[in-house]
Amino acid sequence: MTVYLKTPSADDRIKFYDKQAEQAKKQGVRKKDIPPWIRTEIVFRREKSHEFVRQYLALDIELIDLVKGYLKAKVKFYTDDEFKTPLRAWVKFLGKSRPFSISIPKTKSGLLKKFDWYFHHGAIAVYHAYLFCIENHLLSHDERISYEEKEVLFPPDLASELQKRATQYGRTELLELIVDMTKKATFRTGD
Repeated sequence: MTVYLKTPSADDRIKFYDKQAEQAKKQGVRKKDIPPWIRTEIVFRREKSHEFVRQYLALDIELIDLVKGYLKAKVKFYTDDEFKTPLRAWVKFLGKSRPFSISIPKTKSGLLKKFDWYFHHGAIAVYHAYLFCIENHLLSHDERISYEEKEVLFPPDLASELQKRATQYGRTELLELIVDMTKKATFRTGD
């Protein structure tokens, strides 16, 4: 049995799993003849991995104590439904470690995050494939016309980011143009 805390893409993913069944099979014995064998893993990625290593190198602390401190700050187990009585085995496992957390300040605006997504997650490749098809006559006349007739409008959240950027750069004359190029909200009736 495996329990994952956070999504697979998270910068700090914690995983708990019981190796009891695996060990029983490996040793050729019944599962109930082996005590539970709970394993805890943390995976740090991207900026959090750099910050974790930086903290480890800067602090005079054993690696296991730093990891336990991170777990102490992030994960709590309780034995009751009111979340008042901590799980004694978890408290014992963490011991006297000091709670430790990693916070990475956000450095990019919403607009720059959208640009990162566009350039690094495939959308620009699709756009270039479209241009390639146009330049090399790989679209029929009807296909080409159906795309050329489409009016490109900004979704409201992107338009808001563009308005912030235009204002930040003192280009307020662009605000009305951005509003004109923004998708209008559609309202559903009868809900």
